[in-house]
Amino acid sequence: MENRKINRRIKAVFRTCLEQWKGELLTPRTYMGYLVGISMVLIIAGNYMGYANGRNVQIFEPVIIALSDPSYSIFIMLGLLLTLLDAPFINARTPYLVTRGSRKSWYSGTLFYMYTQIIVYYALIFAATVATGFSRMYLRNSWSVMAYRLATQRPMDALEIWGLDFDASALISVLSPARVFLILMCLQILYSAVLLTTAYVINMNHRNSAGNFAALLLHLVGVVIYKSVGFGFLKKLSLYQRSQITKYTVTESGIVGFVDNVLIYLIVTAVILAAGRIILKHMDYNTGRAGREL
Repeated sequence: MENRKINRRIKAVFRTCLEQWKGELLTPRTYMGYLVGISMVLIIAGNYMGYANGRNVQIFEPVIIALSDPSYSIFIMLGLLLTLLDAPFINARTPYLVTRGSRKSWYSGTLFYMYTQIIVYYALIFAATVATGFSRMYLRNSWSVMAYRLATQRPMDALEIWGLDFDASALISVLSPARVFLILMCLQILYSAVLLTTAYVINMNHRNSAGNFAALLLHLVGVVIYKSVGFGFLKKLSLYQRSQITKYTVTESGIVGFVDNVLIYLIVTAVILAAGRIILKHMDYNTGRAGREL
C-alpha cells in the first residue's frame, strides 16, 4: 500500500514536469532565453577560435573559457532567467494538476522542470560551441597549444584584440579538459539552481517575476564583488566566486574545496526550498496570487 502511494506521488511529479515542458516548448520566451545565452557564449567562443588563428583546439576549451569569463556571465544568466521568467509556473492547468496530485507533488514537479531546464540550457550552450567550431576541434583529452599559451603567458594581444583573459596556469597543468569541463558545469548548474530557486520562492508571493529581478540583482552584486579589488570578507562568502573554477586552489590530487562548495550550494538550496514549502501551504492557485492571473 505504501509503495503504491509513493509510486503515485512520483508519477504526479513527472506528470507535472512533463506538462510544464510541453507548455514551455511552445512559448517564444523560452527560445529567446536560449538565444540570449547562446549568443553571448558564441561571441567569446568565436573570439577564442579567432585567437587560435586556424589551429585546432580541444572540444571543451571554447565553452570552458566562455563560462570562466565574468564579463559575459551577466548576459548568460539573463538568458536563463528569461527562459524561466514565469516561475513558479502557475497557469490554467495548475488547479487540475494539484487536484490530481497534491500541492507537494505540484511543487516538486515544477521544481524538477526548472532544474532540468537549467541543465538543458547549459547543455545547449556547449552544443552550440561545438556545432559552430567542430571542424577545428579535436577530441583528444589534452589541452591545445593555444590554451596553454593563453593560460600561462596571458598575452596582451589575446586581451586587447580578442578580449580573452584565462588565468588558469595551475588548472591546466594538473587537470584534463574533460575534468575541468565537468567540474565547471557542475558549479555553474548548482550556482544557477540557487539563484533560480530564490526567484521561484520569491515569485510564490509576488507577481511580475519579482524573484527573477532579485536573482539577477544578486548575480550582478556577485560579479561586482568578484571583479573588485577590495571586499575580501564578502568574496569569501560570495556564491558567485565559488562558481568560478579559475579561483580554486589546484593540487596534484585535484581542486581544493570543490566538494565543500557543492555541499554549500546544496544546503543553501535546501533552506530556500524549505521556505517555499511554508509559503506553499497558503498559495491560491485559482487567483494566481503567486504568479499570473488565471
